[in-house]
Amino acid sequence: MHPLDFLTLGYLGALLAEVLPIGLEPAGAVLLAALLLGAGAAAAWKGRARLHRLGRLAVPLLLAASGALAGAAVPAFHRWMVPSHHLLKNLPYGPVNLIGHLAQPPERNQGRTGQRPRLTVEVERLVVRGVEVPARGAARITLAAPLAAPLEVGDRLLIRGVRLYPPRRYLNPDGFDYREFMRLLGVHAAGFAQPRAITRLAPREEAAWRRALFGVRERMRAHLSAALPGDAAGLLEVMTIGVREELDPEIRTAFRLTGTAHLLAISGLHVGFIAAFFYFLFRLIFRRLPPAWFPYRPFVLTPDKAASLGTIPMIVLFALLSGARVSTVRAAIMGVAYLTARVLERKGGALHSVLLAALIILLIEPGFVWDAGFQLSFVAVTAIILAAMRGPKPEREWEKPRWRVWLAQFARVQLVVSVAVAPLTAWHFQEAQVIGLLANFLLIPIASLAVPLAFLIALAGSALPQALEGLLAPFDGALALLARAMILLTRWGAAIPGGSWTVPSPSRGTMALFFLMFLMALGARRAAFRKAGWAGALAAIAWILLPFPMSAPAPTGRTTLLLPDAGRADIFLVRLPDGRGFAVDGGGTGGGFDTWGNVVAPLLRRAGERRWEALFAFSGETAPLAARELGSAMRLGRTFGPEFLESQGEGRRSPGVTGRPRAVWETSAPPARLRLWRWPGGAAAFEVEHGGDRWLLFAGRASGAFDADSLPGRGYDAVRLPEALLERAEVLDWLARERPAALLASPWRGGRLPPRDWREIRARQSALGLYRPWRLGMARLETGGGAIGRGGGMARFEMAASWPKAIPARWTAWRPAGPAQRARAEEPDPEEDP
Repeated sequence: MHPLDFLTLGYLGALLAEVLPIGLEPAGAVLLAALLLGAGAAAAWKGRARLHRLGRLAVPLLLAASGALAGAAVPAFHRWMVPSHHLLKNLPYGPVNLIGHLAQPPERNQGRTGQRPRLTVEVERLVVRGVEVPARGAARITLAAPLAAPLEVGDRLLIRGVRLYPPRRYLNPDGFDYREFMRLLGVHAAGFAQPRAITRLAPREEAAWRRALFGVRERMRAHLSAALPGDAAGLLEVMTIGVREELDPEIRTAFRLTGTAHLLAISGLHVGFIAAFFYFLFRLIFRRLPPAWFPYRPFVLTPDKAASLGTIPMIVLFALLSGARVSTVRAAIMGVAYLTARVLERKGGALHSVLLAALIILLIEPGFVWDAGFQLSFVAVTAIILAAMRGPKPEREWEKPRWRVWLAQFARVQLVVSVAVAPLTAWHFQEAQVIGLLANFLLIPIASLAVPLAFLIALAGSALPQALEGLLAPFDGALALLARAMILLTRWGAAIPGGSWTVPSPSRGTMALFFLMFLMALGARRAAFRKAGWAGALAAIAWILLPFPMSAPAPTGRTTLLLPDAGRADIFLVRLPDGRGFAVDGGGTGGGFDTWGNVVAPLLRRAGERRWEALFAFSGETAPLAARELGSAMRLGRTFGPEFLESQGEGRRSPGVTGRPRAVWETSAPPARLRLWRWPGGAAAFEVEHGGDRWLLFAGRASGAFDADSLPGRGYDAVRLPEALLERAEVLDWLARERPAALLASPWRGGRLPPRDWREIRARQSALGLYRPWRLGMARLETGGGAIGRGGGMARFEMAASWPKAIPARWTAWRPAGPAQRARAEEPDPEEDP
């Protein structure tokens, strides 16, 4: 191995371990790393002479230790380098005027009211309360309506009255950190604005080369859309230029269920398709040229070297035209490094190029080490290289047809890659696709031909005049056949029952054991060690991919209420003492975002939740999504849809809490009881009773009249109300009298309030200790029969953060600070009062 490989492995290990030596500041870590690196270099220089075995072992250890210390210091150095006026550190509160340049063409976002374009602006200045201040960073601005006039990349814009805020992330355990994901993509703030608030100060002021690239990309997209059928064009646009707007959601779901969704995200696999296609194409052409075309001074140029030189610009062009995403850039770096080493006749090979690309990318941005795409891409490429280097060679292969040899090699490599990425798929997505092995075996050869052909034909179509585009019609027909074949195969695979199942997220120890065994299986020199490695790796795979047991959860004797951060979706979950669970979806989501599939179901899978007795779905829009996720990821007993619940109050736009309620559903698990109440005014609420503890949990919309005398009981320990009711003075007066120990909000909002009333209501809500999960994090209430603080408790989840400083994730006890809660907590316990 190259000395740089040991440095890279040490650096990568430190980033994954997330450790900093105790008592060692980042500056000291850098100094110590430099000293160790110098010692390693000196030892390597001395190694030219014959050192004893211990001295030779010390060289890689010193290099790895230097890399580990660099891995501890580089993230801190990156945080220190962010200036104080960057949006990551200084985000103004309230409306501001923003001045900056448009970084990329407007994106089309399908919102609740149709097309809502999104602009990515590189911020230069902010006008805060009439004062112009410098700013840095990129902001993604969502517009309320389509633009009246088109904008181009490089336009200098003024956006008035925009409110900037950090990108939304869901504050749940092990949840997807959308804020960190957007930071890695170069977006540091988000906001909303009206199209009429945008003024173009100067057209095409900057980024001429970027504007030209996006222009070529748009012409390529126009050619594919015009020349191919809708579903085929949408698929090839995703796989060649990274445009997802025209892809049918049904096709995307079919690819996910068959374990081939990686084909829809441009990554190292697609760069490999481009590199292999153009390399063999150029080599075929150059080998037919006369030898006089290839000089041998000042350096030797062979047809293979010329093919490598010709492939490098095609890789770079593909990376730029596909959007220059992180996964594409890192694969392009790896491909260019490998081809450059071939041209210069340097030692190292493909594995060294992979590690060099990883080192360059992680030095630029250490946060990529936890990116799912980064991990899947590098593990897959490393597995391919090791399988080609260390895999068994077929005997007497010269006597067999070449196509049989290639097919056997491809099947072996595909099996190794599927085994290598299976634990990462279980770790990130809690899924296992058995059908994925066969689907990838059939789709990857088709994609290896479709991607470079579509890229080449679309590029030619963007350059040819419209009158000559008919010359590409035969190639367009072939592309349509390839795309239709891929769509047909994925639909067949998705229709096979049992092709995909949900698995628990493996522990870090299990993951480490698997990769250790896997490296032993592919890297050991002795056959006995390789066999032991394969046995250990397959045993770990079998353990990781075991599906969830579908038996009923064990009784706990306690009633639990889970309030996940689901954004503007009204979702909560109740589990009774006998282990039965009930999921409630009150609606409230919109904008085409699947809250169940992207937020709630992954949370439940990671938490080990396996079975739910019933689902109460108040919204016809989200009911099928919730039933699908709970039914596929876990076992769902029964679904109560909107037709049963009548959550909208027989068509009322403002359901209210008026009239005498009636119990429409009830179940019990002694000593607990769960009932669903519905008011004639249209509102609905769940009532939980466990011993002396009572919870009242409203679900669905409730924004009409409120009559406290119509409630089914008094003395509730926890109350959950919509935001629309919590803005009413009479509701706040009732809460001040009742003094619930836990006051929770659901995201159903009311109308706009005058600023003075808004401040007064917010002050009263704060005094009552109002808890909003979408702002403070996921909440969990438990009771064994006593009130909160006396046998029951409430905890909130604090999300981990990496900016501006590293904060670990944790659960903390929630103790509201309002006077009502303090008075309730100070009341004597009746059972302990003498």
